[in-house]
Amino acid sequence: MSVDDPTTKLLTLLNVSATKPGKRKRSGQAVRSAPLGGKRSDKVNDRVYEAAAVVAASKKGVEKATETAQHAVVPSSSSTAAIAAAPDSDDEGTGAASSSSQPSDAFSVHFASEGPGSHAALLADLALPGSQWEPKVVESGSSDLGKVVHFSHVTAKGAKGKEVAGGPHANVLASWDTLRKSEPPTTFQQKLMSRLSTYEDFYHSSLPIADRASARETIACHAVSHAIKTRRRILKNNERLAHAAAAASSEDVEVPRDQGFTRPKVLILAPMRNSALEWVRLLERLSGCPQVDNKGRLEKEFNLPQGAVDKLTQPEARDRYPSDHLETFRGNIDDNFLLGVKLTRKSLKLFSAFYESDFIVASPLALRLAIEKDRDNDFLSSIEVLITDQMDVLAMQNWDHLQFVMNNLNNLPKESHDTDFSRVKQWYLDGQAGQMRQSILLSSYDSPEMRSLFSSKLANVAGKSRTISEPSGVMNQVREGIRQTFTRIECANLQAEHDVRFNYFTQKTLPKLLKSALSASKTLLFVPSYFDFVRLTDYMTQEGMSFASLSEYSEGKEIARARQQFVAGKKNFLVVTERFHFYRRYVLRGPQTVVFYGLPEHKEYFVEALAFPFATSTSLVEALDLRPSSKKVKRSEGEDGQEEELELDPSDVSVVAQYTRYDLLRLQRIVGVELARRMVEESRTTWRFT
Repeated sequence: MSVDDPTTKLLTLLNVSATKPGKRKRSGQAVRSAPLGGKRSDKVNDRVYEAAAVVAASKKGVEKATETAQHAVVPSSSSTAAIAAAPDSDDEGTGAASSSSQPSDAFSVHFASEGPGSHAALLADLALPGSQWEPKVVESGSSDLGKVVHFSHVTAKGAKGKEVAGGPHANVLASWDTLRKSEPPTTFQQKLMSRLSTYEDFYHSSLPIADRASARETIACHAVSHAIKTRRRILKNNERLAHAAAAASSEDVEVPRDQGFTRPKVLILAPMRNSALEWVRLLERLSGCPQVDNKGRLEKEFNLPQGAVDKLTQPEARDRYPSDHLETFRGNIDDNFLLGVKLTRKSLKLFSAFYESDFIVASPLALRLAIEKDRDNDFLSSIEVLITDQMDVLAMQNWDHLQFVMNNLNNLPKESHDTDFSRVKQWYLDGQAGQMRQSILLSSYDSPEMRSLFSSKLANVAGKSRTISEPSGVMNQVREGIRQTFTRIECANLQAEHDVRFNYFTQKTLPKLLKSALSASKTLLFVPSYFDFVRLTDYMTQEGMSFASLSEYSEGKEIARARQQFVAGKKNFLVVTERFHFYRRYVLRGPQTVVFYGLPEHKEYFVEALAFPFATSTSLVEALDLRPSSKKVKRSEGEDGQEEELELDPSDVSVVAQYTRYDLLRLQRIVGVELARRMVEESRTTWRFT
C-alpha cells in the first residue's frame, strides 16, 4: 500500500490522534456508530478501531444507488417571481432514516452522508465502468447569464435524474429581502440562484461590472444559507445525541455522519481588501445576526486609513478614468489579507481563529504565505463552497498563487484537530471531498488559464457549467481611418509559443519597423507578459536601441521620466506591459505607431492604446471621445523647445498586431467571434483593416 494512499494517510492520522492526551470522549454509552457496510462487534468501543473500520468500508464501497438526483431547479417563472426558500431540512434524519429515505432538498441531495438518491451514492456509481463526462449545451432563455454549456456525470444508460427543490434558508432569504428593500430579485439573480442551488460548479466567464453587485449578493446569500444549514444540522444532532445519552436508554442510537474534518466550510477568494470588505459586509447583513463582533476593526483594517482621501472617489476622477478602473481600484487595494468569520445563532464574529470559523475570506497571496509559513493547510480540508471573485484581477496579480490554493484544497489533514471521526462523512474519509465541493468562479473575460482551472481542478459530482461568451468585438470603437495590420504567427506547439513569438518579432517585425522613417520613432510597443517584456527589453538594450520602458514595477519618477522622454522624441520606442496599464491607466501621449507584441487580455486596452495618438490631455475618457470631428490636435515639441500644435490625421497612425492561434479568445474580444475564427483557420496570415 502506497504512503500516498488516502487510507494509509488516514490510518496514520488516527493512530497519532489516539495517543494524544485530553482527547474528546464520546457522548454516551447508549450511542453507537452508524452502519459502516462491514461486520464488526457491537462490543468494540475503541475509536481508532471504529475509524479504521470506516476506512476499510470505503474500500469496499457502498451499494449502488437505485436513483440519482443530479440537478435541482428553483422555480422562477417570471422576472418578478420571488426565489423560494428551501424546505427546512436541517436534520440529517433520525434513526436509520438518513440511509433509507429519499433526500428532500438539494442541500440534502448533495451533502447527505449516504442513502439512495444522494450524491454520495452517485460517487460510488462513478467508480463503475462506463461513467464519463458528457457535455450538454443548455440555453438559459432570457437570462442575463447568456448561453451556458453544462457538463454532467452520466453513470449508466437510462439513468434518470431526480429534480428536487432547492433555495436559500428561510432566514437568509428574509435577510436578503431586507437587503433589497423588498424589491423582487432580478431575472439575473433568479437564474443565478437557480443554478447555484443545484450545488454544481459554475464559472461565469463574462460577468459585466453592472452585474457584479447583484452576483455578489446572490452568491453571498447562497453561501450564508449553506453555512446556516450545515451548523443547524450539526447542532440539532448534538441535541439529539445529548438527550439519548442523558436518557441512558438501552436502545441503540445511530451516530449521524454530518461533519467534515474541520469547521470552515466556505472559502471566498478576492484580489484586494476593497472587494473583501464588500463580501464581509454582505455576510454580515445576510446572516441576520443582531450582534457583530470586531466590526470596527474590520472597517479600520479593510478601509483606507483615517484621514486618507481616495482620489478615485472624487468627481474629477470620473472625467479621467473609465468606470471599470474606478470600480476595481476604489478603496483599499492591498492584496495581502486573511480573515476568519464565525457564525453562531445570535452573533457573527469577525477575525475568528481559522479552525473556529465558518467562512474564510482571503487573497490567494495571503493564503499561500500562511500555508508556507506554518506548513498547515488543514483548515482548508473541509471546504464545501469555494467562491473565487474577480479572476480577471487575480490574473493581473499572480496566477500561480491561485493555483497553489487550489492544490491545497480538500486534502486529508495532517492533524486530528479534535475531530470526532465517528461523525465524519464517508466521502471525507475516502478522500473524495474535492468531488463534493461546489466552486463558483467569476471573471469579466475568459482565458485559457481559467478554462484550464475549470477543466482540471473542478470535479464536482453534481456537474459543472460555464457561460459561453460571444463578443461582437471592439473594432467599431476604434477611430475610422487608422491602418491596422494583424499578422498570424504560425506556431504548432504551445510550449514553444514564447520563443516563436520572440523570434518572429526580432527577425521580421522589428526590422520592418526600423526600415520605415515613420515607425522607427514614436512607436508604442505593448507587451502583455512581463516575462516577454524582460526578454524584449534585454534584446533592445543589447542592440543599442533608443527606448524607454514601463512595467507594473515602475515607480513615480521613473514613469514620469519615461513618458516625458517619449513624448519629447528623446526616445524612439516606449515599451509597456499590460499590467502597467491595468494598474495605472495612464494616457501615453506621443505615439504614431502602436505595436502589439501580443494581444491584450482586456479588449478595452486595444481601443485605449489606439486613442493615445490623439490625446491632448491626461484624461483617458477624453482620449476615447469618438464624437464626429475632422481631426484631433496633437501637441509636439518644436525646434525652439516650445510646444506647437500639429494636426494628426487617423491615416497617419498605424497599428501592428501579432497573434497565434492560441490567442483565439483574445482575438474574439477584439474582432468578434466569426472574424476571429477565420483569422485563425484560413490560410492567409495577414489581415488589414482601416
